[in-house]
Amino acid sequence: MPVGLQRFYGIFAGMFHWLSKLYLRLSLVGAILLGASFLSAQGFQRYLVPEEVIEYPRRLQVMWANDVFFQTDRYYTNGLQIEYHSQHLGNSAVSKLLFDPLVESAPIYSLLLTHEIYTPRNVLGDPVRTDRPYAGVLLLGLKGAFYDDDHQFVLSSTIQAGLLGRYAGGQFVQNGIHVLLPASEPIPGWTYQIQQDMLLSYLVDYQKLLFDAGKLQMDALAATSLGLPLTDFSGGIRLRYGQGDDYFSPRQILAVDGLQYNIFAEASTRYVVYDATLQGGAFNRESPHTVEVINPLLAQLKAGASIRYHKVNTGIGAQWVSAKFENALPHKWAYFVIGFLF
Repeated sequence: MPVGLQRFYGIFAGMFHWLSKLYLRLSLVGAILLGASFLSAQGFQRYLVPEEVIEYPRRLQVMWANDVFFQTDRYYTNGLQIEYHSQHLGNSAVSKLLFDPLVESAPIYSLLLTHEIYTPRNVLGDPVRTDRPYAGVLLLGLKGAFYDDDHQFVLSSTIQAGLLGRYAGGQFVQNGIHVLLPASEPIPGWTYQIQQDMLLSYLVDYQKLLFDAGKLQMDALAATSLGLPLTDFSGGIRLRYGQGDDYFSPRQILAVDGLQYNIFAEASTRYVVYDATLQGGAFNRESPHTVEVINPLLAQLKAGASIRYHKVNTGIGAQWVSAKFENALPHKWAYFVIGFLF
């Protein structure tokens, strides 16, 4: 490459890198402003009309994800999400920042606690510079889901905040598990994890029925996450086969009687703008190991099954994602769900 072209490329790359860091800082503020705009426009309209009070039962649900079921221990290697639903959460000030599509049914509010652990492919020694860094994520969020069985869609939004790095507890959880296992030892590479930073993001997820052939149905999927740890946009399709209450009705997850089951498979494409678990946080740039260039366009596959009988629901599934950066491998993991209504 000619010297002049090399210099031009270096200047361009430097400007792009600086602009991406500026975007990260602005995105944190933008996520909050986005929620506030929904409050001022749509939230106010809802309270202009007297609303029927709808009481939903409370629900506690736990989802655990791990890649050990595919005999791997890398990348997204462990995840835990605890979800607690109660309509009293709608009285909080934060709930007013959630998107309100003004459907007739009352929103279903949930409190979410999420913990994620990421590791490189080789956990026996120091991480290789071409591999992904160690990272821990801890998030607390409030979610509002609106079901519209007349127009056959569900729209949910989530605002969440948390920690990235040492205080997120990734090292503590993984090495704690290894200490308990007789054939395992603590992993020393956590010294090189992504450094501590603050996380704040706003998520919107939209699912819409495309066609209905009785027990077989197809949905359109769209989602976005703005802020950190992830800023991305995705879209895809899902095939479902099952029986029970209308999938786009609140009874689908909160009915206290009857039997319902669903088997599904979905495919989606995701465009990633920034991934803090690979590239580091927005404010603390002292991480000893980061991946500066990621693969922005990702393919995702997901399949699973769920069943609900009276007040108990369970689910099982698996997810696959294409390589997230150069020299990386595709990755897959399994997940399990158990929930109770009370």
